[in-house]
Amino acid sequence: MLLEKVEARIQASISGRVSIDTVLEIAEVARKKPKRAASLFLVPLGDRVSDQARTTGPVFDQVTTTFAVVFAIRHMAGKANMKNAALEDWRQKVRGALNGWTPDLPHYNPVRRGNSQIVTVRDHTLWWQDQYRTTFFEESANA
Repeated sequence: MLLEKVEARIQASISGRVSIDTVLEIAEVARKKPKRAASLFLVPLGDRVSDQARTTGPVFDQVTTTFAVVFAIRHMAGKANMKNAALEDWRQKVRGALNGWTPDLPHYNPVRRGNSQIVTVRDHTLWWQDQYRTTFFEESANA
């Protein structure tokens, strides 16, 4: 559900020709071929739960969910320096769309940017990952 909201937010907020796809794991991204000169892949990375230590009533957890936006920027022959410029341009567009945005989901806090890193360079394509995270609160139905 969250990644559907993230994809819609990116599509609505940025201009330019880009394909966006959601995959279930980073290994799946490695098997993909970019559809355009710039392709984005949304990947869920996991949840971290912090018990809020209620002593009575239903269990109340704070959940931090992390996802990655993986950029695939294809190299154009003879223009190697364009690849890094294109990556930075797309990263700024996505960061502008997501950083500080609050998903339209119950009990969610604003999205914050996390770590970033290169994934790989292969077949004339630069793969880069930016992580984002948000927290939300979840209450159990059981006391």
